[in-house]
Amino acid sequence: MKIPVPGMMIAGPRGKETLRLEEPLGSGAFGVVFKAVDVFTGTFYAIKYPQVLYFGGEQEMLAFLNEIQASVEIKGLNIVQVLHVETDSSDFPPYLVMEFIQGGTLKSRLDRLRESGEKVSLNELQE
Repeated sequence: MKIPVPGMMIAGPRGKETLRLEEPLGSGAFGVVFKAVDVFTGTFYAIKYPQVLYFGGEQEMLAFLNEIQASVEIKGLNIVQVLHVETDSSDFPPYLVMEFIQGGTLKSRLDRLRESGEKVSLNELQE
């Protein structure tokens, strides 16, 4: 199974080998997220791979597959949308193709607020 690296071509919402992985954006307990670009339209996406590629095993893979199922079912105005799911490739691990939101991660936003002494407004929380 191939480990995702910048420059690699993967399938996306428009078909096979339409997305090129760019730089890694971050990682968490369950996954690693890359920025990707559609080579035909220039549209950017966020691609999430399970951490099981680097460490872990069957239990971590099951947790990621459960996350995929939940992500596809959750819809809402302030929720990052899953646009494509890839789980059946023999060459690649499963992954999610999500809309790319400019401005960094939620963690980086909260860190900036904490450093500046600001708080999230009630209106922002309710949006």
